[in-house]
Amino acid sequence: MLPLLIGGLRMPGPDHLSTLKTPVRLLICEHDRVTPNLAYAQHFLRELPDSADRILVHGAGHVPMLEAPDRIAALIGEHVHAGPHQRAA
Repeated sequence: MLPLLIGGLRMPGPDHLSTLKTPVRLLICEHDRVTPNLAYAQHFLRELPDSADRILVHGAGHVPMLEAPDRIAALIGEHVHAGPHQRAA
């Protein structure tokens, strides 16, 4: 796993994130030790459009669906069910 993680740090992140027209919600886990926020999330935080939601999931690690399933389900559900006019507000 370590070579994969190190290789990921050397590669550029996805391009053209700032031009996304699709509603985006980025969930960042506070205690993720596999893909630490400092190294991996910065590109997304910087490059996503201003309209993207950026949410820090407190108390969660690398697999938040198992650690906080109700919270993750609620965050996904509210994003899916929110209309575009509600996201822009």
